[in-house]
Amino acid sequence: KPSRLAAALAERGMTATGLARAVNVTPSTVGKWADGAAPTVEHAEGATAALGVEVAEVFDRVHLGHRGGRSGRLELPLVPGAPTVDQALDTPPTGDDRWAERAACADPDLDPEAWWPDPTDPAEQARRTCGGCPVLGDCRQAFLDDPNTRRHGTDGIWAGLPGRVLLTLTRNPNRDGGRDHTTQGLTSTRLAADLGVSPSTVAHWRQGQRTPSPAATERLAHRLGVDPDQLWPDRDQSRDGIAR
Repeated sequence: KPSRLAAALAERGMTATGLARAVNVTPSTVGKWADGAAPTVEHAEGATAALGVEVAEVFDRVHLGHRGGRSGRLELPLVPGAPTVDQALDTPPTGDDRWAERAACADPDLDPEAWWPDPTDPAEQARRTCGGCPVLGDCRQAFLDDPNTRRHGTDGIWAGLPGRVLLTLTRNPNRDGGRDHTTQGLTSTRLAADLGVSPSTVAHWRQGQRTPSPAATERLAHRLGVDPDQLWPDRDQSRDGIAR
């Protein structure tokens, strides 16, 4: 039986080479994904944008090793309807002191133990419930701001992510307080579409591997509503966009 990725390629008449070109990877990498290997978040976003589907429709999990260098091969099972990584990390808190009463998990008909699964359990019910939560940012900060919670809550589900994943991602040196200064909570795919570049290009900006050209910086600043000088203030930008 073909994988969901292989089926999606066949349905759209796209080859592995065509998808590889769209995402800026090798065809053999696409072949590995079709065989079940986990792509990075950015590659998964780029691939599914090219296919016109949601990430969870074709991939079972993503690995987080390209989101700052410290997360290694940590993998995240994908759950349809659960918050995306960007939503979990970038949704701002409401500032409501009674946010927990408004949380989706506060429903008395839900089992609280679902948010404390075995480490090997993908916690689909809990994470899917978090997908409709109005206080995602408050939940994330409740976990991150309390040292005791960070120490003992890594097996729990916070803002739709396992605590150990959330803690690893927010230790990412390329993120500022859990918020990526280059995209302000927009996904790589969305920002790439708005700017007319590939998702992999935005991923390189986010990872600190490249900076945009001066013209791209102007477009990016306009899209984010900030002064261009606020973006990468300590880096020189060359014409080819490679960070110096």
